[in-house]
Amino acid sequence: MVVLDARGDVIRPALLWNDTRSAQAAQDLNAELGGEATVAAAIGSVLVAAFTAAKLRWLADHEPAHAARVAAVALPHDWLSWKLSGSSRLEDLFTDRG
Repeated sequence: MVVLDARGDVIRPALLWNDTRSAQAAQDLNAELGGEATVAAAIGSVLVAAFTAAKLRWLADHEPAHAARVAAVALPHDWLSWKLSGSSRLEDLFTDRG
């Protein structure tokens, strides 16, 4: 997960899928959203540390000053594609997932 500020600058080093610091955040989100069965029924999977939602929660809990600056979120390969496009506009940030 690459977090960007309103100018499109990277706020902090990326949190990659294999960074498990957000495991507790994933468990907390599952519980807050009604439990694993409810979450799985709603979205097709329970939240785990690799998911961006869990990483965003971890960021909010552990680095609130960074979290407060987030204007956009990208996966690393999407951020790289955006940078290679030559754009600096957040509106041009895209994902390969639609």
